[in-house]
Amino acid sequence: MPELKLSDSASLHYEVHGEQGPWLVLVSGIGGHGAFWAEQVRHFSASCRVVIHDQRGHGQSTGGGADSGIAQASSDVLRLLDSLGAERVLLVGHSMGGMIVQQFALDHGDRVEGLVIGGSGAAADDYTRLVLGFRQRVLEKLGPADFCRLQTLLTVGAAAHTAPIGAILASEERSLQGLPANDVLLARMASIAAFDRSNELARLEMPALVVSAEDDVQATPEAGRRLAELIPHAQFTVLPAGGGHFFPKTSPDPYNTLLERFFHGLAS
Repeated sequence: MPELKLSDSASLHYEVHGEQGPWLVLVSGIGGHGAFWAEQVRHFSASCRVVIHDQRGHGQSTGGGADSGIAQASSDVLRLLDSLGAERVLLVGHSMGGMIVQQFALDHGDRVEGLVIGGSGAAADDYTRLVLGFRQRVLEKLGPADFCRLQTLLTVGAAAHTAPIGAILASEERSLQGLPANDVLLARMASIAAFDRSNELARLEMPALVVSAEDDVQATPEAGRRLAELIPHAQFTVLPAGGGHFFPKTSPDPYNTLLERFFHGLAS
């Protein structure tokens, strides 16, 4: 992955896949890894210049700690786009990444051709803050392995009830291997709990698509619906049960079809 130097202590590792078409920028959630978007890279790199990156303190990127929140992540996306000469982009975020792209669209709306927010909401509700608080305590008291097990249980969808247990444990092991330092995770969870720019969303002018999954207990369809209602030009879609919270990975075909249809609508 190429590297963008942000400061003496922070750099972003990123990849650009594809050589033609619009810029498509994919922003992952609390896990912070660009590899989350492998299925979207495969699908869109023939028609778009697809940009993925490891966020601060994740994967091959450095930095983190207190600089791991939503506002800093949005600023890092801006630095990355400027370095690439990407003036107007299709911007896609999932989970915490959905909050990062909301922040970016509100602060730099002239750079966003179309906005896609998946598995997210306008702000953390009481349930989300309760879950985040519990996840923080698990990480601090029990450690990363139990934190990953809890995350796996919260993010798998209905299909997990019939999936081989080995597949679920393998997912848990992959999460553990890619986990950033505790201070990075704690800062990111605190940032999610505090995020709320819902009273500003009415000024967004770009077309938007909000996507939820029927069996996502972490960011419910109702949270997605409320978010879409706050954005003037937003469409709202609920994917059928089966993929859970991580539907860009677990249900890539229907998700990619939604994105493709939305992007084609922008071009027509």
